[in-house]
This record gives sequence, structure tokens and C-alpha cells, in this order.
Amino acid sequence: MEAIKLKKTTKEIFFTKKQEANKQVLKALNNCKFEDGKVYHTYTSGKGRFTSNLTAIGYVLPLLKAQGYKVLSEGNDSPRGGSTGDFIKVSKRALNFLLYLSNQ
Repeated sequence: MEAIKLKKTTKEIFFTKKQEANKQVLKALNNCKFEDGKVYHTYTSGKGRFTSNLTAIGYVLPLLKAQGYKVLSEGNDSPRGGSTGDFIKVSKRALNFLLYLSNQ
């Protein structure tokens, strides 16, 4: 995958002062699923009775906005409306941008 030029505001969000990738942002991006132009940002953590739903939307949207990409639509495609089916639809370039960041 070719290198993508990051804007200054994107660098401020994604990198620490030591110019290393921010571990929290990287973990959130790695927990997202990327399929058919959709970013599934909700994931589960824990086991059994102690399972909880977490979301990475607080990291994904600011990164997209800082780089100048727009969210085309939001939705939920799980059969009974569960939170793990929440997704945002983005352009192919925005999807490639998020994949590029998640591989840092």
C-alpha cells in the first residue's frame, strides 16, 4: 500500500509527542472491521457474564474529519438491531486511509 500524506491535525491525533503511534488510537483502529466500504466500529471485550460493548467511533470520526474525508452514511445491519452491527459508510479512499493507519 502506498504512503498517504497525513495532514498536521491528523498527525496531532494519531502520533504522540515522541512521534510514535498513539496506542489507544491504534488499538481502536485494529478492533474495527473494514468490509465493503463500511467501518464496523463497535466491538466486544471480556468473557461470559463480564462482556461489554465498546466503540471506536470517538477515534475514527476525528481522524476522518482531520484528513478531510466525509461519512457517507451511518447504519446498523445486524438482524435484531444489536450494537455490534453499527457501521459508518465511507469512500474507498477514506477506507484505504484507515487501513493505512491501522497497519502502522
